[in-house]
Amino acid sequence: MTSRLKLPPNQKFLVGVNEAAGLLNRNSDYFNENIRYTREFLDMNIEKQGGQFSTELLAQYAREMK
Repeated sequence: MTSRLKLPPNQKFLVGVNEAAGLLNRNSDYFNENIRYTREFLDMNIEKQGGQFSTELLAQYAREMK
């Protein structure tokens, strides 16, 4: 049996473009061309630093875009 690591709710992780695209089940080219610069994506302020994306906000974006 595997246990999951419990983290504080305010802890956020930042990932790069390839990981962000993977979390959205897309390849990095599609992510850069069709998702990263859309108004919805930019309005959510998911990109925290140059090329670094919040995993928490990526998950929220994925839920809202379904």
